[in-house]
Amino acid sequence: MSEDVGQVSSPARAHDAQPLDVRALRSAVDGRGQQSEEALDLARVAEAGVPIARGVLVRFDPEDLGLGLAQAVEHALRSHEVVRVRPLPPTYRAARQLAPALPPLEDIDEDRQAFAQLRALADALLRGEGDGLRAPTVGLVRVLPCDAEPRGWAQSAEPARGDPDELLAWGDDARRPENAWRIDRRAASVVQAGDGGALVASVAIRAADLADRAQLALGRPVEVEWCVQDGRMAIASLRPLRMQATFTSNVFRRLTLVAADEGTVAPLSVDTLDSALAIPGGGADGPTVVRIYARPYRRDVSRRERLVEAAPLGMAAARVATVGAEISAVSLAARRAYFGLTETLETFDASELATLGDDGALQLMHDRRADVMRMLRLLDRTREATRSLFAAFEALVGPLPRECYPALSAPRAVRERVRLHQSLAELAEALERTIGRLDAPTEVERARFPALDERWQAMRAASANVRPLGIDVRPDAIGASDARLIEALRTDVGFDEQARHEARQAALRRIAATAKARPRGRPRVGLARALGVLADQLALAKGTVAEALASTLVRQRRVTLDLGRRLVERAVLELPDDAFYLTLDEVEDGMRGEPGAYTARVRLRREDDARWAAFRAPRLIDPRG
Repeated sequence: MSEDVGQVSSPARAHDAQPLDVRALRSAVDGRGQQSEEALDLARVAEAGVPIARGVLVRFDPEDLGLGLAQAVEHALRSHEVVRVRPLPPTYRAARQLAPALPPLEDIDEDRQAFAQLRALADALLRGEGDGLRAPTVGLVRVLPCDAEPRGWAQSAEPARGDPDELLAWGDDARRPENAWRIDRRAASVVQAGDGGALVASVAIRAADLADRAQLALGRPVEVEWCVQDGRMAIASLRPLRMQATFTSNVFRRLTLVAADEGTVAPLSVDTLDSALAIPGGGADGPTVVRIYARPYRRDVSRRERLVEAAPLGMAAARVATVGAEISAVSLAARRAYFGLTETLETFDASELATLGDDGALQLMHDRRADVMRMLRLLDRTREATRSLFAAFEALVGPLPRECYPALSAPRAVRERVRLHQSLAELAEALERTIGRLDAPTEVERARFPALDERWQAMRAASANVRPLGIDVRPDAIGASDARLIEALRTDVGFDEQARHEARQAALRRIAATAKARPRGRPRVGLARALGVLADQLALAKGTVAEALASTLVRQRRVTLDLGRRLVERAVLELPDDAFYLTLDEVEDGMRGEPGAYTARVRLRREDDARWAAFRAPRLIDPRG
């Protein structure tokens, strides 16, 4: 339990309340046996070392209608000026529904007669007032003894603009966007002073830091209520923060090569992307690919104009011919790249990294990086070909239905990938049927079910160099360990190439039906079908290049970890996989013994990943200096 999670002595009726600590929050259930989402989140936050408010957890008894709550409040008032009473509904949705039905219970101090209000609160909670709620909605309430001032709210991100480095804080009487204290997270300084509320800059910064630390612990943006107990700031309550980010600039666009949003991407991968996709003649005005929200964003220097109406048949036919030549060329390049990697990767797999000197290991790193860059450039060619394909379809039928774009953009997996996922599904079924759970067989189970163990080992061998498709260097091969294989069985079971194929075919049928309704519909339908064949060809090319990229990333990961181990031995890094959070130049500087705050850089970049892992990244954003 964190030292920040303190306790206060229990009130007279001990069976009505218990000290508020991590164990109490994790084990607390309401009258219907439901755990509170907020209680579990508070426990996670406390375990991460973030201070939460001390107090007692009161369990309602329908017979006394708040008598235990009143006694807990009276007991708390013996040592503190103010008591804050905070219900724990089972879900955040229930908390929002219940809030309008609660009586206007303000903070209780020693000069106020509170018993009637407490009974009204208890009665409302037990009745389960609110839209769609059933009694008893809440069986748990926290009683928090606090200092009188200050108190307020804080948010871990700017919800309207979505700025990841700007935190907001308020005093209790000034909770409006225009009155917020705006805090620069990285500099821990005030960007804009708040208007109203009994806050000073130092308190606003500390309050914002509480929200930021809570977000790191939970992995999502949060809003927290904070209070002060014995001069120390703590979290009184928290809830998810509803983001309403709007972005109108298109200076940077979220990078989309394999998936629309692959989540956080390591700095080493972003460095490789920037080198691979650099804009020719771009000058020294900044990188092409940057890491924002811990995701890769690409500078958007020009956007191809799209047709908004169907073109004359002759112009449409010319576009079809042009895109046909483009897709044929990129498909041929994809096949050559995929089959041409075999010898290169076999040579790498046969090498002994540990026996190489530093120069040899760095040269291997450059070689594998060059392979990755070649695949990234080819993948970008398939993206450009997809845009040409859409332009040709639009020339035939006009703007496409929205659902057609993702269906026609999705890659088509190669046969080997489809077979692997079929084998994974069959292995998962065999595990559930044989040992009753989706987990690695124990030693006893291996001896008891030798056929299952043989199947398990065969799957690990077959997937020793196969990893999920994507652009990030960090994911390991599926067969690298028992734990990694189990993770793949649990997370990759939803892979459904047949569903992708059906969605693509449905989109093509819808486009053909639209083309038939246009003037000179029969020729347009013929051209649409020809484009459908090209769309299948391009989808396979995308899947082929993505597979080749995954194979090269597995090897780049291995040589990066080898360099990371060497840097750990030299006390430059703390962990081998810290090397993923450096650029190639930084890795080389570390290997040469150049001084630098490498561990501090890694720590900050890992923190970025933790902060924005579950954050919905916008598609278009302004550049950040």
